[in-house]
Amino acid sequence: THFGIGKKGEIHQYVSEEHAAWGNGLLTNPNWEWAKVFPGVNPNLYSLSYELEGMSGEIPTAEQWNALIYLLKFKSAEYGIPIERRRFVGHYMIDPVNRAGCPGAGFPWDRLFQEFNISSSVTKISFPVIAFGAKGEAVRYLQAQLNARGFDCGVVDGEFGEKTLKALVNFQRAKGLTADGIVGPITWAHL
Repeated sequence: THFGIGKKGEIHQYVSEEHAAWGNGLLTNPNWEWAKVFPGVNPNLYSLSYELEGMSGEIPTAEQWNALIYLLKFKSAEYGIPIERRRFVGHYMIDPVNRAGCPGAGFPWDRLFQEFNISSSVTKISFPVIAFGAKGEAVRYLQAQLNARGFDCGVVDGEFGEKTLKALVNFQRAKGLTADGIVGPITWAHL
């Protein structure tokens, strides 16, 4: 896992965010909408994982809770990740066969959603294949993600122009992907 939070609220980092932590397990009959967006793509390649010290059924301590909320807010801001219901995932959603009880019955999902003032309902997402000349919200999201990761594509305007193309190709090369300037499932997963 990337981060562990002890009962006293201490935060430990076990794996650098630049690397995949294998704490999420593999997709095994997932009931998670992102698994449908990126079918067959290992979820550890496009997620950060967090663990709380304790046994299944335990409610997080106040110190753990405060540390978790701090860490989620900090990482969301650092990476420009929108705080939305679909981004909060239990391991049971990735692998309901082998991890059905994770994070445990005591984890207060409703409290988490209230903390961020988000609905507990899951909304549908769409990550279309996009390339040079595309326009719209998917391009705007791409540009924001590239800028947040240090691949300067300039203004986030929703128009896939030359600067966005150059930033995307540099990102793909840096990640060891096919640098074709096309954003498909694999590139989305790495973003």
